[in-house]
Amino acid sequence: MTDSPYPHLFSPLRVGARTLRNRICLPATVTNFAAANMITERWTQFLVERARGGAAMVVTEVVAVDPEAVAQATTVIGFDDRNNAGFTATSTAIEDAGGLMVAQLWHPGRQQLWHPTKSPAGVSDGPDPYSWTVAHVMDNDEIHDLITKFAATAARLQGCGLAGVELHGAHGYLINQFLSPWSNRREDDWGGDLDGRSRFVREIVAAIRAACGPDFILGLKMPGTESVDGGIDPDEAARITSHLAALGSIDYFAYGQGNFSLSLENHVPDMYFQPGHFLDIHKQMRTAAKGTPVMALGRIGDPALAERAIADGQGDLIGMSRAQISDAAFANKAHRGAAADIRPCVFDNSSWGEIHQGKPLAEFHNPMLGLA
Repeated sequence: MTDSPYPHLFSPLRVGARTLRNRICLPATVTNFAAANMITERWTQFLVERARGGAAMVVTEVVAVDPEAVAQATTVIGFDDRNNAGFTATSTAIEDAGGLMVAQLWHPGRQQLWHPTKSPAGVSDGPDPYSWTVAHVMDNDEIHDLITKFAATAARLQGCGLAGVELHGAHGYLINQFLSPWSNRREDDWGGDLDGRSRFVREIVAAIRAACGPDFILGLKMPGTESVDGGIDPDEAARITSHLAALGSIDYFAYGQGNFSLSLENHVPDMYFQPGHFLDIHKQMRTAAKGTPVMALGRIGDPALAERAIADGQGDLIGMSRAQISDAAFANKAHRGAAADIRPCVFDNSSWGEIHQGKPLAEFHNPMLGLA
């Protein structure tokens, strides 16, 4: 413990082979600060600011593992060497600031709606619930090819000095599509029961471990609930968590709410949700994880709530995006007992509205995002 007024929040935590200086993380946050799929100074600075502000672990926004997964010009690519210098410089600066950098590896699957001539790659032939685009169903060779690409991207990032990677298996993207009985209707070895539906992520985990070794942090973000009939609910999420935790190869779990349907907005709960709205779900996941650290997130905006979440066993890590968008120094101010000086987050989701339109991240409480 520390002499901070929030002793649980500012206690160290072992995640895999690394020790975090406290429990505060920046979860993956879309900024649209990249340009032509390349890391920019502003993209780097946004992440480094949060590490200098005291965050122990900084997770990047999505990094594409496949050329077919490039959504737009602001999607950072990790499937070749073009961003190596940017990843290396960012990781070095974050570690110099006392934090750890983790990249979120991503493939959208059937949400790949932007290609002018191809149908997106999908798990099953069900339509995308937003656009009703029907994906082509990936065959065995295509699935194995993507597993190889996830592992190759992780190895490239390890070579750039990153502490680890997080697999994006939430919000209805490809890994989520495999895990969920709502979207996975396959009758082969990649579908059916829990073992079949989790095979894709298990094989990605095994491939990354084979490529990167045991000391590279490997996290998984998955749904705590999809909030759709027939999808992953908290009980199913707990079953998946327990099943995957038994592998002994995943270093932490993080959870999102909603998927790529009308429930998507649940992953950014606004001022009309209760503070810490999903903490009871995260507490259930923490029990299922059987000692693997769990990141709680979703409308946690003040250090007292974050402290209670750790003390009450609702999470081992606290992910705060919008609170640290409003004030990059959130952690440092809380640690020294200056919570009253933290620039407040009102959770009106103006910043989410900006990036949802494809614009660079903007926040009226902090107009200098990534520019300092």
